Amino acid sequence: MTNLSGLSIVTVTYNNVVGLTKTYDSICRQVFDKWSRVEWLVIDGGSTDGSAQFSSSVENISLRLFSESDQGIYDAMNKGIALAKMDWVIFLNAGDEFNEFTVLDQLFQHRVGLEMLYGDSIFEHRDIRYKFNAEILGSRSFLSHNCFCHQSIVYNTKCLRLLCGYNLNYQVSSDFDLTFRYAKRFGAVKVNVVISKCELGGVSSVRRLRSLYDRTHSLLVNGGGFERGSIILIFPFQWSKLLLINLFESWGFMAQYRRFKYRNGTF
Repeated sequence: MTNLSGLSIVTVTYNNVVGLTKTYDSICRQVFDKWSRVEWLVIDGGSTDGSAQFSSSVENISLRLFSESDQGIYDAMNKGIALAKMDWVIFLNAGDEFNEFTVLDQLFQHRVGLEMLYGDSIFEHRDIRYKFNAEILGSRSFLSHNCFCHQSIVYNTKCLRLLCGYNLNYQVSSDFDLTFRYAKRFGAVKVNVVISKCELGGVSSVRRLRSLYDRTHSLLVNGGGFERGSIILIFPFQWSKLLLINLFESWGFMAQYRRFKYRNGTF
């Protein structure tokens, strides 16, 4: 095993120059002496809001901008995987940030094999801010609805290519599918670092239910006997739960519930 070598930071964006600037500032605030081993890949879907002009003015970091139409966020991420020059890659979308100034320094100190490195996250949603504690204890962890944050995972680039990247058939949860397949084949190691800080947007009821469908299908196709048997048993419960959440969301009850649940700042 060796220490983490080089890192490609892939940022997917479309008409979000404000978020792109926020992510750039977060990268530039990192305090460490390994900048020659970091590149920033901005995969832009053909923005018309000045994102390309902003990217061309970037200094102090190796930036490569690719601006063209794509088939959505996961197609853009696959472009990032194909273009990445470094041995490891992390995905920070426009608006996402590293949680603190020393995140990259801490990551570069870790010894790595082929296992993905993952850590905790800070989630912000309106007036709520809380810590998300990730936990991947084998492939069975994916039977729970959320066991990781995509922006707080560092993947081996060659392994991502061996897995053929993101499956575009999963419209909402291709990151779940890819991370599940990666953990099952190469493993996952948690690092004691709160890696990313993300602002959560609203998720429509259609997308929430579509996410459950995508995740369930991925577990059935890629899982073993235990995962397949378990997901068949718990799917009706999860579907019913999401229907109730959608109903309570429309009534405004979920916002109050989240304020109460996350009052101590921890998920």
